[in-house]
Amino acid sequence: MSEHPRRLIVPAEQRSENDVYLTPAWLIRMWMAYHRPLMPHRVVDPCAGDGRIGRSFGAFCMLDLQPRADDVVEQDFLVLARENFGGQDVSLVMNPPFTLAREFLDKGLELAGSDGDVAMLIRTGCMQQV
Repeated sequence: MSEHPRRLIVPAEQRSENDVYLTPAWLIRMWMAYHRPLMPHRVVDPCAGDGRIGRSFGAFCMLDLQPRADDVVEQDFLVLARENFGGQDVSLVMNPPFTLAREFLDKGLELAGSDGDVAMLIRTGCMQQV
């Protein structure tokens, strides 16, 4: 049996509180194969949840408003500044709450620095908002 689900879109009546959806392992592996070689800087996962994305990318910093693992720090990413990362460029990987995708993208671009990068998992419909 394949571990790929038939669909990743969750019907409105089955939506999770706070837009929490843990990223499937198969999707992280596909994402890493493409993006990890392109990330020369320290990796930050600002909405880490249980830490599965951050750990896979070797993140030095994993944050979430509602951590679901001991190595994820309770912190609101949207209030951070570059100084929180020593003013250094960082690479950000995230599966943000879809309702806040624009805010996470803007903050990620601000914190990444001129040579950093931002990789986000968002559903296609979010692209119209971003």
